[in-house]
Amino acid sequence: MPVSAPLCAVHNGGRKGAATPRFSATLSVDVRNQLSARDAELAVIRAAVVENTVVQLQAQLKDAGTAAAESARQHASGLAAERARYDGLSKQLLRETAHQRETFQTERTP
Repeated sequence: MPVSAPLCAVHNGGRKGAATPRFSATLSVDVRNQLSARDAELAVIRAAVVENTVVQLQAQLKDAGTAAAESARQHASGLAAERARYDGLSKQLLRETAHQRETFQTERTP
């Protein structure tokens, strides 16, 4: 790819024309070093972001587990209360039915 004249002038000490091979090689090494340093910094930043995300997700998971356990406990407690209520009503219905049967039999017998 051809290099524009102003770019060549800037990189070639103000002279017009192509960059010298030595300057080009130095520039290439400098650019590579800068890119390597930038890549290393980005890798550190990415690792920090990933670590932070992992910590946040673990906290959310713990909170969700705690909420699920509490919900299960409340559900079991509510279910036990309803079962006790059902058992009580069932016994009451059996007593009332027995009483009605006795009354009916008593009324039928002369």
